[in-house]
Amino acid sequence: MTTETIYDGKKNVAAESVSKPETKQQEQEEGDSGNRPVETVRAGSFKLSVWRNKTRNGETYHTVTMQRFYTEDDGESFESTTTARESDLSDLATGFSYLAQKYGLSRGEEQ
Repeated sequence: MTTETIYDGKKNVAAESVSKPETKQQEQEEGDSGNRPVETVRAGSFKLSVWRNKTRNGETYHTVTMQRFYTEDDGESFESTTTARESDLSDLATGFSYLAQKYGLSRGEEQ
């Protein structure tokens, strides 16, 4: 199950659970590769996705990907990028801080 959380720095604003397809056929019809994020957090114009990975020894670790969403100059087409502007750092800090608290991680510490 994947959880999507919208976070404003003080509290969770909304959370939605998304179930995986029940059958292989349903999975193929939806175009799902079976690799879904454990959690997706929205902070400002960013979406941070947490992915569960396993080492060759079977140990679990997590990685985070980020996307920033914006509209083109025409105001109609939406785009995304993996870069951040200086003015975006506060939103990113909020999102990453939330994830660090939730997963119990601090600098240099692995779970």
